[in-house]
Amino acid sequence: MTTEQPHDLLRLSSPTAVGKDVPRWVSAAMTQMPWVVVRRGHPRPGHVLVGVRGHSRAERFGLEIPRSTVVHRVSPEQLNEFGGDHELPAFRALEAVRPILGASGLRWGPTGSVGFQLATGHRCVHRDSDLDVAVYADSDTDGMFEWLRDLHGALEDVPARVDCLVEFGWGAISLTELASDVSELMARSHDGPQLVSRSRLTSWP
Repeated sequence: MTTEQPHDLLRLSSPTAVGKDVPRWVSAAMTQMPWVVVRRGHPRPGHVLVGVRGHSRAERFGLEIPRSTVVHRVSPEQLNEFGGDHELPAFRALEAVRPILGASGLRWGPTGSVGFQLATGHRCVHRDSDLDVAVYADSDTDGMFEWLRDLHGALEDVPARVDCLVEFGWGAISLTELASDVSELMARSHDGPQLVSRSRLTSWP
């Protein structure tokens, strides 16, 4: 089985796959929609770290599940050709960024509420939703960092706010930080938040 990556969405074999020692809203959410999102970290062998989405932004719950309970996996890049409700700014933003990101040669895909709705059909995107995007900088594309800076500017002109994370394999950094002039950047790694020197980005283990 392909190793799960952060942002991947997993459908579980049963709502009870998350166990019994969880908040009541988690059990209710899983009964309605038995999907979870992969989190960063170091799970035990044969397990996956995941998060459960509730009805509000405050309802987020992290836990570890047996890999054997996963019956289907959807990665963000599998969703980048999907479309949603064009009445909602976040989906119009997805349409707007598609040709920009598609021309880069880098893998990418929607995450967050947009990715969740596209993968599951569960309506969780509203008029104030951002478009969350993951861009995978796992190749030696010429001019990649210059392109990322240009991308940051291009994303300011789309119908909704775009929150873009650039994934480097070892962790992720906000596109906004990458496009800035700061020498140390805050990375989200499997070991938690870490400050990373800009000069070490291409040589980080």
